[in-house]
Amino acid sequence: MNESQSHVVVLIGSPKGVEKSSSAKLARAITNGLESAKWACEWFHTHRVLQSQEDWEAMVVSMSRADVILLAAPLYVDGLPAPVIETLHRLLDARNMIVSEEDPPRMLSLLNCGFVEAEQNHTAQMMVRIFSDDMGFQWSGGISLGAGGTMTKRIRAALEMVSEALRDDVLIPDAVAITTTAPIMRPWLYVLGGNFMWRRRAKANGVRDQLKAQPYKRV
Repeated sequence: MNESQSHVVVLIGSPKGVEKSSSAKLARAITNGLESAKWACEWFHTHRVLQSQEDWEAMVVSMSRADVILLAAPLYVDGLPAPVIETLHRLLDARNMIVSEEDPPRMLSLLNCGFVEAEQNHTAQMMVRIFSDDMGFQWSGGISLGAGGTMTKRIRAALEMVSEALRDDVLIPDAVAITTTAPIMRPWLYVLGGNFMWRRRAKANGVRDQLKAQPYKRV
């Protein structure tokens, strides 16, 4: 761990990467406050580090001196994306190169799903929690967001509270979970918007009249 400057490592688990993904956008709402407090922030894309030994080694070195490790990822079929799972498995094999038994880093996860209910992330959060425990990290909690991680003023305020808690080395306030799990919109409105999107895409692809097709239905 770097004694002269606090250090956060951000692992982005979206295939869209560090530049364009919602996961990265959400993570920056946390790291902006840390950088303002003179923290060093290093970012790594889980999909990329699996393809580059140089990037992998840089990530392991960075994690070995981290005060905080933040994993930000989308929900894929009730779990973490496959490259994220593979990255975590490989990190377990490299545990002795990363973790100091006397002063392990804090870890938290920031997961978002396309469902309107943030609790859909529960299974994926448990996957990260088990990884954190197996690594010997200090678990700081899992932050779950619904509606594709839409950044509202309320969500931004909650993530800024997370940043302040990490900076001050205190527990993340309960208000964060209360704020982030509250529905961003009413379920019926979310369904309405989703149906409109499907109709628009169907029309663009010339299959507007086939939305209710059941090609595999037994006659």
